[in-house]
This record gives sequence, structure tokens and C-alpha cells, in this order.
Amino acid sequence: MDYKLLEKLCGLSGVSGYETEVLSYIAERIKDFVDGLEYDNMGNLIAFKKGTEGTSSKKILYSCHSDEVGFVINHIEEDGSLLFDSIGMDPLVFAGKRVVIGKNRIPGIIATKPIHLLSAEERDKAPEKGSLYIDIGAKTKEEAKNLGVFADFAVFDTKFSDFGEDMIKSKAVDDRIGCALLIELIERGVRNDSYFAFCTAEEIGCRGSKTVAERIKPDICINIESTTAGDMPGLCGGDRVCILGGGAAVPFMDGASVYSNRLYKKARALADKKSIPCQTKTKVAGGTDASSYTKVSGGCEVLGLALPTRYIHSPSCVAKKCDIEAMQNLLYEISDNIGDFLL
Repeated sequence: MDYKLLEKLCGLSGVSGYETEVLSYIAERIKDFVDGLEYDNMGNLIAFKKGTEGTSSKKILYSCHSDEVGFVINHIEEDGSLLFDSIGMDPLVFAGKRVVIGKNRIPGIIATKPIHLLSAEERDKAPEKGSLYIDIGAKTKEEAKNLGVFADFAVFDTKFSDFGEDMIKSKAVDDRIGCALLIELIERGVRNDSYFAFCTAEEIGCRGSKTVAERIKPDICINIESTTAGDMPGLCGGDRVCILGGGAAVPFMDGASVYSNRLYKKARALADKKSIPCQTKTKVAGGTDASSYTKVSGGCEVLGLALPTRYIHSPSCVAKKCDIEAMQNLLYEISDNIGDFLL
């Protein structure tokens, strides 16, 4: 894995509905490695790449999503503070955090009353979204409006960095890891003609992938994601879902999809054969773009491949490099042996 590529992708801003910066970078990066490249009406970036062995009897799609959790500014107060809606998060993870707003990356802080000013009743409660606002240092509503922040988006201001032993910490690992893996697969090459989708609006209902599913109508889809790792204090057994250091996660089911049992077994068998660390999710929860592909007219078999990620949907996602390498190795083996998956 090119970690400089992953760092670049995680550093870009791409809240659901505002993915242009991310997709523009990806398009520029892969344009010389693909045989077709276009945007659809939902803003999804769709690439087509010819394989070294030509076409196959079935249509192949590799998919990930380009958006990230974040904020949309919906009101400016008279004192210049900004009210917002959050996408994909609980207020517990963003109170007091630094953010940047819009293309101009205007710095802000998600603020609330300090503990000294809280009533006894308020101290016993977690902060609610309605009690939080973004402070950008503006003195008046007019000053804030002149900065162009109304109806704009905000993302966490988190620096990508190494963390502990063999780990990385960053915002937007979900799902810039998928973007990075598919970019590198495109640059490496595939055996059979394949489509690649970098989808929009996954975090607000898998909206972009629904369009891709109906447009491409794939027979088989490999959906690349991040997933919740619960190896932390207070969780045990199946509630841990998956763990850092356990390898690539191959789910058989989640809260929105039942994955192809045939493809699931083939992927696990291939991982065993190639000695690639692999695990499955031990709790049925959440949902991904896979749900769009499982419902495509004509039918589509979907295989999920996910990176175990601690503190997902937060300013500081944590993932282990050995899991990333396992995920990439398994993806390459699946691509190189895609004929076996098409049978």
C-alpha cells in the first residue's frame, strides 16, 4: 500500500453530497490507466478498464464510496456562530473538535458551554446536537456570511499520522481506504474487463450506489469498505465484531445485506490457500453500498471486503497496517483469480 496516497485521500474533504474534491483527485490520478471514465447524474465516478485477458461472460464491478462523515452548516446566528447538522455521527465524538469548512478550509471549533456554566442537570447528560455550534471567530452574522460558510460543509481537522505500533490514525479512513485500494488495483491492472465505481452519498442512505447498480447492472460486485472494530474495553465475544491485527474482514451478512455465500466461501478459501490473514464480522449490524448491488434488477452476487477500523465515524479512526496489507493482498488474489469467482 502506498501510504502517501492514503494520506492524501484522507486529507481531502468529501462530506456526503460534497465529494467533488475527492473525485476530481481520483479522476486525475487514474485517467491514464483506464479505458473509460465518466461521472453520472449522482456524481459517481465510474471507470472502465480492459483486462489483459479481455472480457468475461459476466460483468464485473469493484466499488467503494468516496464520501465521509461530517457536517453541513444550516444557520448563522447573529453573533456569527454556526449551527449545523451532522452526518453519520453521535455528538459524543465531535464536541470540542476542530473542523475546517468548505473549499477555503476556514478553521472552526465545535463548541458548547464549559462545565463551569452547566447546571447540575446538564452535567449528568451527554451533549446534545442542538446545544453545539461552530465558532469560526466571526463577531457578527454578516462577517460569517461574507466568508461563504452558509450551506457549506465541514470536516474534521485531523492530521494523518502513524499511531502506536504498525497503526495509522486519521479522519475518513471510511472509505478512503477503499478509494486507495481501487486506485492501486487500476494502476496494477486486471485480468478481465472491469468497472470501477467511486460512489457518492453512502453515508446518507447509499444513494450513489443505487444509480451505479442500475446503470452498470453487474453480475458480480466486490464492495470495498471500512468496518467497525470493537476490540476495546467493555466489549467481548461477538460484540467485538472484528479486531485490529486479525486481517481483512470478509462479512457474510450485515444490517442491510446478505452477501453471496458462494463468494464468501471462495474468498475465505483463497485467503487460507495464500496464507492471507482473514476474519469475518461476528455481529450483524450496519450497512454499506452492498445493499444497492444485492437489489439490482437481474440480480448481482456481492462479496464484501472490509478494513477493521477502531473509532469509525469519528475524528480519529485507527487501523492497522498489517490489516491493510492483508486486505490488498486478498483483493489482488481475488482479481487475479476472478474466473473462479465467476463460475
